[in-house]
Amino acid sequence: MLPRHEALTHPAGPDLLRYTVDGCPVDCGEQWTKQRIEAAIAKGAHASAKAPGAAEACRKEALERVADGCCRLVTWKDIADNIPPNLKVSPIAAVPHKSRIYRMILDLSYQIKVNGKKLQSVNETSDKDLVPQHAMYELGNVIPRLIWAMATSLDTSTPFLFTKVDLKDGYWRMCVNADDAWNFA
Repeated sequence: MLPRHEALTHPAGPDLLRYTVDGCPVDCGEQWTKQRIEAAIAKGAHASAKAPGAAEACRKEALERVADGCCRLVTWKDIADNIPPNLKVSPIAAVPHKSRIYRMILDLSYQIKVNGKKLQSVNETSDKDLVPQHAMYELGNVIPRLIWAMATSLDTSTPFLFTKVDLKDGYWRMCVNADDAWNFA
């Protein structure tokens, strides 16, 4: 996304431009130990993703992303001796969806247990101060603003055109399991 023209005059314009050039600021907590990552892998997928239809939908979607060049699949043994910095492992879950069978999500609120101690989730350790909170508050104003823009438009000869952007391909996913990247059972 590269904001230009009028988009740069919006209060969020400078932030969007900075994210385009420098990337989005993110801090999701301290680096996990190998023991913690292995505990998360051993926990595996959420029960919703283990259902036969959901597991197949996840496999299909992941293989499509690989074919598109959006991601690559790795097994834990491929990276166990050279763990990427700041790697976090969260259970994948499957949510029923209206336009396809399931939508895959990561349960970033899951708290893994290591040595009997419940550790903080990815959500709990993420630094929320890096996100401009005012932008989140504006989400509820989108529909009223669209209605206002249509109601006050002076050009009655041109139809309104709307689009929805699906960002699912914009995220890199890595699914790992101790032996096989797609063993959800």
